[in-house]
Amino acid sequence: MGVERLSSIFFVLTMLLITAGAPAMAALPQGAWLDLLELRADQAMDAGDYAEVMHVLELYRRADGEPGIKLRAQEIVAKARHSGDPGSAFVPLGELIAEAGPQHPFYRSALELYAELEREAPHPHYRPPAHERAERKAGEQLQQERRLETQRRSEALARERERLEKAQARRDAAERQAQQDREMNAWAAQVQAVILRRWRQPSGLDPSSRSVVRVLANESGQITNFEIESCSGGSAFCESVWKTMDRLSSLPRPPDADAVRDGVRIRFEPN
Repeated sequence: MGVERLSSIFFVLTMLLITAGAPAMAALPQGAWLDLLELRADQAMDAGDYAEVMHVLELYRRADGEPGIKLRAQEIVAKARHSGDPGSAFVPLGELIAEAGPQHPFYRSALELYAELEREAPHPHYRPPAHERAERKAGEQLQQERRLETQRRSEALARERERLEKAQARRDAAERQAQQDREMNAWAAQVQAVILRRWRQPSGLDPSSRSVVRVLANESGQITNFEIESCSGGSAFCESVWKTMDRLSSLPRPPDADAVRDGVRIRFEPN
């Protein structure tokens, strides 16, 4: 007898038993009855009658049957498709496939059911290998771009910090120089006043008489030498300038060594 004819007989017999109810169930051994229900579940799945699949599973449990991997998978898929939400079967069906393992006879068929569901409603966490590679490459590229952007920002911050430090150093140097210039000018004015107070001006000097004397001194203000760089006026004027400088042995203490490195110039002019 062919398989198709045997299946047809089982189908008819199942329908009769289901219609007859409990008395008919008692006419078959429990194992045969459960086998008939499994066959009916297969036929209902093939026909897309998911309400019937769920009804058969109810009868199966009512007959004290413990659904195996295959029936449980069919029930999960039937409920999901019957509710119009095929995606709701992904998690329970995936757990069932993991429970069955590759050695289970229904393992491949369960995977095929899962693949059908994927075509109906792609799993939100599923990515085909090509998509995974593309996403991984895009992620790696994004990370590389982020690293480069972080490096660019770090280098830009370093350049800006260096620029600010150099600008601050220039300002500090300018301020120090300005302070030194102020101290030098104040000291030079003080030296000028001290020397001119000691100058004994001859009477009857020409008001246009002028003289410039360069004075060299050490850090403590002791005069080490002097030089009359220019003197325009009568001999009495020039001699008075020379005698004044010759009598001097020291100047007010300079602010630092730089103040006297090139000497200080004193100008003599008649009052």
